[in-house]
Amino acid sequence: MKNNKRIHFFKALSRLGMINVPWGENQLNLGVERGPDAILSGNFVARFRPRPTITTYKFPLPEEINKYDYEKVLYESFREFRDVITKNLKTNEIQVVVGGDHSVALASVMAVLERIKPDRIGYIQFDSHTDLCTFTHSPSKNFHGMVSRALLDNKFDSTLLNSLFNEKPAAYAAGFGHISSSACPKSSSPCF
Repeated sequence: MKNNKRIHFFKALSRLGMINVPWGENQLNLGVERGPDAILSGNFVARFRPRPTITTYKFPLPEEINKYDYEKVLYESFREFRDVITKNLKTNEIQVVVGGDHSVALASVMAVLERIKPDRIGYIQFDSHTDLCTFTHSPSKNFHGMVSRALLDNKFDSTLLNSLFNEKPAAYAAGFGHISSSACPKSSSPCF
């Protein structure tokens, strides 16, 4: 049986998840927002049949926002990116989000939840850490270390970001990678 689905790549040009220097580091990870351009090169895209559609969304740069507005900008950006995916994805297409920093996973899953009930999806994260921190316990306050917690925990400590979900897909989740046992200095919860 032939699959008539085509891939729709969504290039998420983002490092919004890193507004501060990451915990344990001495500099920002500049350039991660250009990752989708490197991955989705002309040679790579040309190998697909049928040729995929590509839609680009550019997140605000962290240095261009007021740190006191960080949660609000995250909320607005994730909502906008979810809407870009939802409005551009056709029924015969498969959603594939290629990001800069991995905070874009939140909007990607939000878009999936627009089409599929939470009890019908699973979330698998391949990463070197679990992203289970909270704003309260994070030493860096970078959202890129909170994505899984925001996605899976109904008690995540941002009422604004929690309001992006009617229901979270917490029933089916797994993380793979070198999962560090380090904890936040202020909490016994894993936090990176």
